[in-house]
Order: sequence, then structure tokens, then C-alpha cells
Amino acid sequence: MDRYPFRTAGRFAVASFWISGVPSGADLNDLIGFFDGRRAQGCYLSPITPDGGCQMNVLLPPGLTPKLARVTLVYHGRLVGEKFVDILPAPPPVPKLLSVTDGVDLLSDARIHCGRMKVDLEGIQTPLDVTFEIDGADCEPEFYECTDRLTDRYYYTIAVPAGLSTGKYKLDIRASGFELPATELEVVSGA
Repeated sequence: MDRYPFRTAGRFAVASFWISGVPSGADLNDLIGFFDGRRAQGCYLSPITPDGGCQMNVLLPPGLTPKLARVTLVYHGRLVGEKFVDILPAPPPVPKLLSVTDGVDLLSDARIHCGRMKVDLEGIQTPLDVTFEIDGADCEPEFYECTDRLTDRYYYTIAVPAGLSTGKYKLDIRASGFELPATELEVVSGA
């Protein structure tokens, strides 16, 4: 029996399978994968070869625990394949800064025009525990939203501290016990 490892959560909580005997008109609505009876969301089906071979990618169902899991593939309610795979624990996420932009002009890389900035972070498990400082002054997020549950990606909107003059400043971010590398930003109009 072949055994393949997959992660329980995070960026690598996906599985890719090569399947055969698939009818030429099949799509992701026809093929459904299950991990120990829990439905896995299909996210990609390659073009089907003349002999019915194709690749199918699925997102693992949330809440899987590390273990040997039975994976089944169903086509129109009929079992068409079965494998056993190792489900491994997900590594702890490491927060990462993806970008800092103006609150309105999202193409202004770390240049703040409107008195607010957008900060895009990945690997955030507890979004309320993220702190921001500009040159030592605390900055409270006005708003945040999850933009990708798979990678725990969050987008924060933060007001520049009142009275901050134009110039270059250091932005410090702390998340999940990590201090992210400081980044430089430029305020181009007074707050």
C-alpha cells in the first residue's frame, strides 16, 4: 500500500492525486473526495487525457487530526478509488509581513498619503494579538479581515498616529510571540 504525507492545516493542507478512468466530460462537481468520510473541497481538475487520466487537487477538510486516513473518490455517488495517506501535524505558522500600503492607494509601496495604511500579514493565528508601532508609538488597528483562511492571511487598516509629520519612520509588528523584521514607511502628508 502506498502512503503519502499531507499536512492538517495551513499552506500545505492540500492533496494532489493522479486518477484514471475518468469520463471525458467529468468536472469538479462530479468527482468528490473524502478523508475518513469527511468531504474534501476539490480545487483543481486537470484536462482529462484520452485514456481518462487526470490530476485532482483537493483542500483537506478542516479539523483533521494526524493519523493514517482513508481517502475515497466518488463519481456520481459511486466509489471509484481508495488510498491511505498519512496526515501529519501542521507546523506552527510563522507570521510574515506581505505588504504595507497607503490606506487608499494600494499601489503606493510603504508610502502613506491619506493618514491610514493597509498592512497585509500571513500566518496569523490570533488576529487580536497583533500589535503595531510607528517609531515606538502604538497604533491600534481600526479594522481587520481574514482574506485567506488557508494561510491565515489578514488585512489590517491602521491610522497613522495623530500629529505625525511627514518623513520616514520605522514600523514594528509583533504577532503570535514573533517580532517581525522592522519595515520602513514614509508618511508623505501630515496626519
